Amino acid sequence: MRHIALLFAILPAILASASPYCTNGFSMVNNKCLRLFTSPMVHKDAVATCSSYAGTLVTIKNAIDNRAITTFVGSSIKHTWIGLFCFQSDPTNCYWDDESGTSADYSSFAKSFPYTDVGNCVYYSVSGTLAGQWVSGDCDDDLRPFVCEMPSTFYDNCDYNYNGYCYFPSYGMSYPRYTFTQAQSVCESLCGNLVSIHSGNEMRYIKNYYAARSTESIYIGAITVSGKYNSWTDGTAWDYNNIDNSQSWQATSNCMMVSLSSNGTQTNDAWYHTSCDTARPFMCKRKVGTECSSDYSTTTQDSTSVDPSGPPITPTCNSFLMSRGTFFSPGYPGNYYNNLNCSFTLATLGAYRIRLSFNSFQTESCCDRVKIYDGDSADSRLVAQLSGAQNTPLYHESTGNMMYVTFTTDGSVVQQGFTANFLSLI
Repeated sequence: MRHIALLFAILPAILASASPYCTNGFSMVNNKCLRLFTSPMVHKDAVATCSSYAGTLVTIKNAIDNRAITTFVGSSIKHTWIGLFCFQSDPTNCYWDDESGTSADYSSFAKSFPYTDVGNCVYYSVSGTLAGQWVSGDCDDDLRPFVCEMPSTFYDNCDYNYNGYCYFPSYGMSYPRYTFTQAQSVCESLCGNLVSIHSGNEMRYIKNYYAARSTESIYIGAITVSGKYNSWTDGTAWDYNNIDNSQSWQATSNCMMVSLSSNGTQTNDAWYHTSCDTARPFMCKRKVGTECSSDYSTTTQDSTSVDPSGPPITPTCNSFLMSRGTFFSPGYPGNYYNNLNCSFTLATLGAYRIRLSFNSFQTESCCDRVKIYDGDSADSRLVAQLSGAQNTPLYHESTGNMMYVTFTTDGSVVQQGFTANFLSLI
């Protein structure tokens, strides 16, 4: 009887430690962590604010979540930005900021919306005749309050706790730089592994830690096995990928790092193959609540959890690429054709930007041209006009979340053409 009484005494504490909770002033609403920001901002600044918490503008995937927004926001706010961006006036072409896809399965647009002639961004009407419905808004001119969303986590006494995991940056250790094998050993001594990354939000969380530090790159727990497929050292699924394949010479290196700055050869947030013997900073990761023991060893890699796929490759003209991808002139690596009129529309989510890189470029200098526009059509601002032999790699960045690229040729003389790829800038 005494043991039963003791069990009932400690049970509430056990349940409390196993219950999800929210950090950074966020509140639990339908198993989501939400926070209202009442100061109106343009869409881009609202996205940046949510990103600083490793979150996104709120996403709404069902009617229960939709109704909960009105209750959570309250009567003092009339409307708020949500994390949805429409490329066309159709819910199937409206994409959620958390990279989960479109609003095709559930939407609450008011009649005649979405309507991209008004704006590509979307806000939630809290009160009035449109209460609970979504309306198109101007991303650059409209100032609105907004709701941010971030994952819940569980209690642990680690300093950096996010989405059910503890993170341990090497800057808090005696020797902040190690080779890949040494870094993995350090992480195992902490009952974890080199960090695995499974979403854009997690990438933002890691990046936010290094925002105030002059750190060019860190090791992550990604390796290429036998040159065939990619895997994480903690054995988790390869379900998120931001590898920049433009530097093919690095493919002979099995280890990977994430770049934390942009320069002539690397893009901020992109992952690159690198020598495993270079000493560099790193970050460890383990599940919250993990009990360390002296016989702890790293999780055995499971070959069924990996995905050998790289970025989408689009060799044809008149294509639409989303978030990241590779494209090239028709016929490449052979010569392109006469009388081409190709276009490539590049897009990424919400307020993110695009970095376009050409890895080879050779066209007829007088008459076969590539034009790059900072926007969604040839009516947008012309960024560059390229022809002839260009020194590569060659980079261009957008100011918004779309780029439009055209390739036109005349009726004579052909060359090898070009290869290009693009990544999102978070």
